[in-house]
Amino acid sequence: MKILALQQFPQILKSQNTQCNDSKKFIRISIGIGTFISLFLLIFRPFGIKLYSYESWLSIIGLGALNTMLLLINHFGIRPVVMKTPLSKLPSQLKQIAWGVWNLLSIAFGNFLCINALSGFNGLEVEQFAALVGKVLLIAIIPKTFLMMYSRIKELEKKPNYNGRLSGIQSKQETDQAVKNGLNIYSESGTEAIKIALSDLLFVRAEDNYVNVHFLKNGEPKKALLRNSLKNIERQLQDYPVIRCHRSYIVNLHRVTKLSGNAQGMTISLKEYSTAIPVSRKYISAAQKAVLTVTPKL
Repeated sequence: MKILALQQFPQILKSQNTQCNDSKKFIRISIGIGTFISLFLLIFRPFGIKLYSYESWLSIIGLGALNTMLLLINHFGIRPVVMKTPLSKLPSQLKQIAWGVWNLLSIAFGNFLCINALSGFNGLEVEQFAALVGKVLLIAIIPKTFLMMYSRIKELEKKPNYNGRLSGIQSKQETDQAVKNGLNIYSESGTEAIKIALSDLLFVRAEDNYVNVHFLKNGEPKKALLRNSLKNIERQLQDYPVIRCHRSYIVNLHRVTKLSGNAQGMTISLKEYSTAIPVSRKYISAAQKAVLTVTPKL
């Protein structure tokens, strides 16, 4: 057990470094959103905002700082607590929606309390709070849309000039180009990447909030840990001859030597890797088709 822990120690350090990078990125994003809100209110003065005095300017700047603080509290204070509750078992898309709604309501409520405090607290009126939620939503749409567009552009920049698809059917020219270019597998934040030759990739395995990328280095099996979901990795690798064969596995088709079993249970054998990879029933048909279609080039 001690030896196993020592072997995993470098990967633990690597995952902690990834978490640190993710945290720094979120802090920068939160500061950017707070700054945007302050500048937006100061420049455009929506919703009848009047800037009669120096104190009014400070109040607007303070609202931006308040929004930054609320985002940080939600991310570093509330989110870790929520992830320890049964809510963490919800589907990822539902969790994202729920978290977005919580961020919106908590920021709106914080702004509501701040504005009331500055104007001499007038009590909690549902109509005023609902109106403020609408205003916060209108303002939040702008930086959120920008961040989504920026993330999409960065994702497209990372993808190689290769037009195959996950079906496993690629032309010889396309496959040769992919082998030549190699591939980059990125963490969720985009701050870390594993760059390897396509011919060296064995498989990618999901492990909680991380993925373990298994590959060959000088003929020896190695693995590297990245913070990301297997679904995101599948999207990154959709232009390469790889296939999802299990909820926890993506395999390199060019490493497949044999597909064993039947409809009740199948496994994939890989060249220069002794352990068979399971194939779940959901992926049997796609795996059989892909293995028959793609000719190993190793």
